[in-house]
Amino acid sequence: MTKQLQFKPLAVRAAKAAELIGVSERTFADWMTGENPPPHFRRGGCVLFPIHDLRLWLTAQLDTSSESESKNT
Repeated sequence: MTKQLQFKPLAVRAAKAAELIGVSERTFADWMTGENPPPHFRRGGCVLFPIHDLRLWLTAQLDTSSESESKNT
């Protein structure tokens, strides 16, 4: 029996990034045009989102929204 190696991707395209975060592709596209878009880079017409950086960015968004909520109360 041959064991196949399975590699996890280091970066994904927008549709998969939206799926991983749990938002619609439209919401993710809106975030791309906002003040603080998700980290990404372009190579040969392809936009890629590094998974590690996407996780860090999402965590930072949670921290930012907690700070703004505490200022409003």
